Amino acid sequence: MYIHGGGFVPGSAVASKEYSSMLAKYSGCKVIAVDYALAPEYSFPHGFNDCFDAFCQIIKMYPEAKITLIGESAGANLCLALELKVKNMNKVSCIIVHSPFVDFTDSLDRTEHEIDDFTVKQGCLKPLRQIYVGENEADNPLVFPIFGDYVDFPPTFITCDYHETLYADAIALYKNVNKRVFMSS
Repeated sequence: MYIHGGGFVPGSAVASKEYSSMLAKYSGCKVIAVDYALAPEYSFPHGFNDCFDAFCQIIKMYPEAKITLIGESAGANLCLALELKVKNMNKVSCIIVHSPFVDFTDSLDRTEHEIDDFTVKQGCLKPLRQIYVGENEADNPLVFPIFGDYVDFPPTFITCDYHETLYADAIALYKNVNKRVFMSS
């Protein structure tokens, strides 16, 4: 299941057709790209609910299958939030997230490295929060997956570039996901 990025505002499954096709070709798996309601017309939880509904439909269509969740940026956020909601179903085999957007509450230090990012500018995170969730949901892991419980989380592959605005998000996610590995040994 592929969930496109776009900061919860632009993007679509159709616009991601080339990427989804490449994933299918190189993995040898069926890739289902999903659309979700976009902000500002549809704020949280509309887009998340669309992804959850699509996930449930995939389970109905392929009841024996394990699902890989793949997404970038806002799509990565939705993949992580989706697994946080459904992890007790044990239907996700692994998660692949590119430039995961896991926190826009200003709790992460984005000054540790030089940001040279042409897609996500640091100043856009506050306005993005306003249109996606407003001032509500401050500690909801379905909005801010950095606050999620990663115990019994499936294997998670995280990619990002050192100069991205979301590099701090990727590092924080890596630490949270790997906490469970070190705590359980």
